[in-house]
Amino acid sequence: MRSEAFAISALILAAAILCGCLGGEQEQTTAPDLIVKISSPRAGSIITNDKTLAMDATANGGKGPYKYVWSSSLNGRLGEGKSLSLAGSKLKKGEHTIIVQTTDSQGRQVQGSVIIRAM
Repeated sequence: MRSEAFAISALILAAAILCGCLGGEQEQTTAPDLIVKISSPRAGSIITNDKTLAMDATANGGKGPYKYVWSSSLNGRLGEGKSLSLAGSKLKKGEHTIIVQTTDSQGRQVQGSVIIRAM
């Protein structure tokens, strides 16, 4: 009986140590959720041949630095970077879903999108 009580006490102590329940502060090991917001272009924008498609996004949470990859549902990959510009004449005509896929330094990914029209 005494050895069982000792074994149970040892297990409880080990569990308390592993979960950080005994003294001190537990260090946060996970970063906040990764989110990305596209500030440009605005949804519903119309881009003509003589205009420039300006793309800009901001990531928050996760753990920087961040990688941004831009693509279009009609044109495919557009380029990389927090901000990117593309001549309207380079866009296929029609409705585009502009997508930015953002990856943080820990490999977590999130994407944002807006719909625009190229004319």
